[in-house]
Amino acid sequence: MARVLTPDQLEALRKIDTATMTNAIDHLNVRPPTAGFASLELQCLMPELPPMVGYAVTATGDSSSPAIPGRKSQDRALYEAIRDSPKPAIVVFQNIGTDRIRSNQFGDIMVTTFNRMGAVGAVTDGGIRDLAGMRRRAPGFQMFAAGAVPSAGVSIVVEVGITVSICGLTIRPGELLHGDANGLITVPDDIADEVAAEGERVLEKEQKKVEFIMSDEFSLERLAEISGW
Repeated sequence: MARVLTPDQLEALRKIDTATMTNAIDHLNVRPPTAGFASLELQCLMPELPPMVGYAVTATGDSSSPAIPGRKSQDRALYEAIRDSPKPAIVVFQNIGTDRIRSNQFGDIMVTTFNRMGAVGAVTDGGIRDLAGMRRRAPGFQMFAAGAVPSAGVSIVVEVGITVSICGLTIRPGELLHGDANGLITVPDDIADEVAAEGERVLEKEQKKVEFIMSDEFSLERLAEISGW
């Protein structure tokens, strides 16, 4: 379980875009720059929203396998895990069905329930449906998925509270996530309370560099000097 940040610390993280967050994490040297983020296959389906920050509630799901007699969906266990999670929560579903790109893990009613229980977003490497309903019934709720499909299939929750893998990103229960139109990342626990400040420093440094590039003083030679080429 990740450390639980204060409301002010969470708000500071929400003010930093996810691409800048990866730069800040890189500067703090806690993991390789090639780790800690999902691939471009995972799509931000509400790109107009600000960065999403929250604690992972993990599960596996299946909607593409035929119905199996006696196989019971673990919906109650999922909702109990959301209820008991630090807030804000982010529901994370790994598809384990037979046909991931034809799967459906969430619809607008399920997402509205997540939101009502304190979740601010949901993530799946499979599909979702009812985007318009999500926007209408749970405004501000962020959604990451491989894409949208029209059918619910035979959708069930298989297991709750386990480590999952989403488009190359390993996510543990309770892990702090950060995501926006740039993609989804995990925030290392040991720097979670300081990375927002580092992100602000990154933004300030980038702004100064852009101002130079746009100024009359710009030259390739000076840019190389500033950039350390």
